[in-house]
Amino acid sequence: MRVYPFKLNSQVLQTQTDYLIALPEGVREPVPAVMLFRANPYEWLNPYQDEHRGGRHLMTVMQDLIHKGYSRPLAFILPRTSNFAENAFVSSGRALDPATIQNALGIGNGAMDDFLDQELIPHALNTGLILDQLAIDGFSLGGAAAVYHALRRPTCFLSVGSFDGSFLEWRFDNPLISPDTPSDLRLDTFPYLYGFPPDEQLFRQTNVLDILQRSYQLPPAMIHYAAAEHPTANGWRVRAVLKSQGLINHASEPCLHPYSAHNWYWADEHLYRSLPFHSRHLYQDF
Repeated sequence: MRVYPFKLNSQVLQTQTDYLIALPEGVREPVPAVMLFRANPYEWLNPYQDEHRGGRHLMTVMQDLIHKGYSRPLAFILPRTSNFAENAFVSSGRALDPATIQNALGIGNGAMDDFLDQELIPHALNTGLILDQLAIDGFSLGGAAAVYHALRRPTCFLSVGSFDGSFLEWRFDNPLISPDTPSDLRLDTFPYLYGFPPDEQLFRQTNVLDILQRSYQLPPAMIHYAAAEHPTANGWRVRAVLKSQGLINHASEPCLHPYSAHNWYWADEHLYRSLPFHSRHLYQDF
């Protein structure tokens, strides 16, 4: 694989940040690209990011798909959506109270939407490595962010994917309403995003489930969730999104596998299915 790291002195975020562009070996650039959301961009390329991954990663999946003829070559834009300390995360929207972020280097003031639109995407296109044919995808909080950005800019992204997206729900995730909530996405864990007490109007303006309940225009979507069934799992969150306004999902089996779980092995399995889907839309292979 070929990995190109870029450092940006972001005027929007008011801090230094970084991102990666990754391409398969032997591919002549520029090629269409998939923007992938997680937290640290290097997570996508680490074959042992967790104990379940077992040596695979984004680019070995891509090379395997190309070799088998399931996908045409794709490049990947891997943004940073965490600070360098990896204890604060802003993947969409804008941080309401960025002053509460400790060690803000990497995400700065948290103005992620403006950063993507004004700096990251234009910079990536200007590298000459990618074409202006983009898809978007992600895992966990990154999966929710991918759907959010696709809703926000449906003409920018030709397709969208998400695995086990951590979609928030105002009542369940808000300990001021549900004091005994088992959620590991409690709104007081992210006071910099919505404030605490959280600002309900701001939350509902940028929360995927609320956007979908109002109205939506979404590019073709492939959305998977893991089978794990417990209150802190994301399957019920994803199902709520899929039911909202009858959202069309191109995944043949939205539950990825009866034994699937929220880990990198199954994130790679999602990629094995979603990258050919993105390839068809990016290359218009219908």
